[in-house]
Amino acid sequence: MVASDPSPSYHYAITPDGRISAQQSGAERELEHFYHVDDHSIAEAVSKVLPESLADLIDVAIGVYAADRLARRPAFVQTEVSGWRRRLHVSVPVRNPDLWRGESLGLALQEALLFITDDEWSFEFVPRYGTSRRRSEVQGHLFADRLPDDTMVSLFSGGLDSLVGLAGDVLDLRPSMLLLVCAQTNDRIRPVQQRLIREISKRKNQACRRVGVRFGFHRRAKGRYGRDERTQRTRAFSFLALGAVMARHVGLDSARVYENGVGAINLPYTDAQVGAQSSRASNPLALHLVEQVIGQATGRAFSFELPLGFTTKATACRRLADVGLADLVAQSISCDGFPQRISGRVQCGVCTSCVLRRQSLFQSGLAGQDPGEKYVYDLLDSNRLPPSKKLIELRAMQHQVKTQQFPAPYWRPQG
Repeated sequence: MVASDPSPSYHYAITPDGRISAQQSGAERELEHFYHVDDHSIAEAVSKVLPESLADLIDVAIGVYAADRLARRPAFVQTEVSGWRRRLHVSVPVRNPDLWRGESLGLALQEALLFITDDEWSFEFVPRYGTSRRRSEVQGHLFADRLPDDTMVSLFSGGLDSLVGLAGDVLDLRPSMLLLVCAQTNDRIRPVQQRLIREISKRKNQACRRVGVRFGFHRRAKGRYGRDERTQRTRAFSFLALGAVMARHVGLDSARVYENGVGAINLPYTDAQVGAQSSRASNPLALHLVEQVIGQATGRAFSFELPLGFTTKATACRRLADVGLADLVAQSISCDGFPQRISGRVQCGVCTSCVLRRQSLFQSGLAGQDPGEKYVYDLLDSNRLPPSKKLIELRAMQHQVKTQQFPAPYWRPQG
């Protein structure tokens, strides 16, 4: 007797007008989901409409994100990948279905999503009929805005790693134009990104352009967001795809990702974390697998560059002091739960991102640039420590340090 597969099964059908119908394990659900993507800024950055190949890539990426958010994982997470794995089948309308139905591209897409999410994905690519083309595909431009030949494209989040990476590229590479792709599912982080980009541009006389791409759900029933899947592992895939689309639209074969080596590898904090239960957003293998999807979908090899890949966060942060930009640290945001909705305290101080941020700034000598007053809890102030139940993430990080320390080397250089 063969045991039944415990993984929940979800089927989603997406329409060109932004509607999503859902079935879970054969049970029909109400057609209540609507998504949107505003990619006009990508077309506007180079003053020309998006070609079909790039518009299709965006539709697939956003369709994957929508399905991921709607498909809840099992409530009880076991210490096995099978304990939280889902099976997702998504029907996506595309302009070139024959390309996406090809075995090579389909396999590349499934492999990338399996590694990033731990889930089993299958797809049906149907012809996109009708006139439901986005503004990015139809609105022409009277005067073309020719970008310099040394234009660069980077993903920019407004976090500390983004700040350090952008500062490094401005100082070391000095491109004539930096296009910073800011993919976002809400507008809360936009002012942070705008301030950082504006300050670096002004102080270092560097041409930078923020390319904001908003996507996500809309027209939702009250309380619907609380029922969505919170892990959102495909956010990384969507962000990378949008960055690649911008780079391809400019005519480039690469885009830069500002993540430090420790954050990119993202080792598990506890023994209970397996597979993608530790995010693989910028893991080198994840980047490689998404590169294969981009290359197959656009007909030319593509690469994501990870300039801080062999650098710790503390080492990277020291660069800010060297170049006179240390005061911008206080304007960057790292918190997983931003915003905290507490006046003057925008970061929690206890999530793993906040703890790593404070540890790195302390180690780099920049702790004074990161006021504890901006955190709900301050691990560096004995009068503002959190209650014990808020220290789970810190204990997990301490466990990681204890269990993953390398033994003393058995070989030492002579002399």
